[in-house]
Amino acid sequence: MMFFRKTLAMLILMIVIVSCGDPIAPPAESTTPLPVVSSPSPIPSIPNTPVSTPVFTVNSASSIPIMSHELSAKAINNNNEIVAKIGVNDKCENGLAENLRYEIGIFIYDLTKNEILVAIQPDKPLGFASAIKGPILIYYLDTMNYLDSSDIGKQPEDIWSLPVTEWDHEQGSIETSVYKMIRLSDNLATSRVLGYVNQFNPQVTEYIYSGTKQSLPEQQLNSIELFNEWSTNIIGTSTNAGLYKWEPWGYEDYPTKGELDESTNYCYYNDYYLNCIIFPKEYCIKNLLSPRDMAKYYFWMYSKDPGDPVRIKAYDLLSLGYEYNEYGSNLHFLAKEFGGRYISKEGGDSGIEVEAGIIEIPDDNPAESTESSESKHAFIIITMATYPHDLDPSPTAHKLRELYWGIDNYDTGESWVGGDNGIIEQILTQALQE
Repeated sequence: MMFFRKTLAMLILMIVIVSCGDPIAPPAESTTPLPVVSSPSPIPSIPNTPVSTPVFTVNSASSIPIMSHELSAKAINNNNEIVAKIGVNDKCENGLAENLRYEIGIFIYDLTKNEILVAIQPDKPLGFASAIKGPILIYYLDTMNYLDSSDIGKQPEDIWSLPVTEWDHEQGSIETSVYKMIRLSDNLATSRVLGYVNQFNPQVTEYIYSGTKQSLPEQQLNSIELFNEWSTNIIGTSTNAGLYKWEPWGYEDYPTKGELDESTNYCYYNDYYLNCIIFPKEYCIKNLLSPRDMAKYYFWMYSKDPGDPVRIKAYDLLSLGYEYNEYGSNLHFLAKEFGGRYISKEGGDSGIEVEAGIIEIPDDNPAESTESSESKHAFIIITMATYPHDLDPSPTAHKLRELYWGIDNYDTGESWVGGDNGIIEQILTQALQE
């Protein structure tokens, strides 16, 4: 018994000595690289695209096909063909890029069949330039229709009864500002449209939040914030991206002066390589939308009844085109190539090229062709790209034209129509034939 006690005591003593000694060293950190975890989304992206882009929250209420991240084999094949056409890599020889690298986003949606045809970086926020004027038009028409229908703020009868070609009839009127915003891409007129809606701020705010579980904001929203809240709650766009500010160049006073939406205060640096030169960090873009978010405005407008006054006036205005563009936009010519109609607003600024809108193509069966929407095949087409703002001419703009037309003969002054069919035209043709 005594022997057992001594043995037990010695054993306990050894345990105490070991426990008070140097801690056991952890296993050496492995030098083997961790496996790369692929994104759960099957959407292929442009190779070597910077991964520093933040994740933007998508409005979960938009449970519609346009929101899907599951792509068909057809869409993935379309993506790959477009990326191959753009020619994307980072190989540099003698200080020049073998192929130029772009920050680009493309989203093509078949409205008739409710399916995604192309989704290249669809949720990456990019600059929108004047293409935002299309959504602002829809915003204006929707809020004015609400005020009119509820008798909260009766609008001039001309908004709904006067043909849009006659909206530029009275200087200083809201109809003239709306007309100039779209037809002339007038930045001051755009500020006036945003400011005009803001005159009905309490009523519009109540409308925006009426279908949500959110409380009304404690402080009154400014013109920019009001548009973004409408976009998020009515259209279903992502949060943390949108219109940050609107400052028409060359004017001392305008309705949106000094107004910001700090919730969208994210500075997007285009730190990609172009001609093997890093894009300057001091230049950034704060007015941002993803291609999918841009598409949502047009999806919402298209989904309204064909007889809805908002849809009718938006279609009419967005079919006018840009007065000062003698060639027309890529979407305009693409629609004409198919004998169809464009409903779109393009945008171009220092470092930004955007085409955004709908094209409607008549049914191939003349016996069934009428003016109703059912007789047309409709597509949303969004192409967004950026490039160094001091680079002239824009290689990105040329690349986008090649996607539409196969070749780019813009600089020769010749018509784009009649060139080789571009990939986008081929994709639409295939969709029409299926």
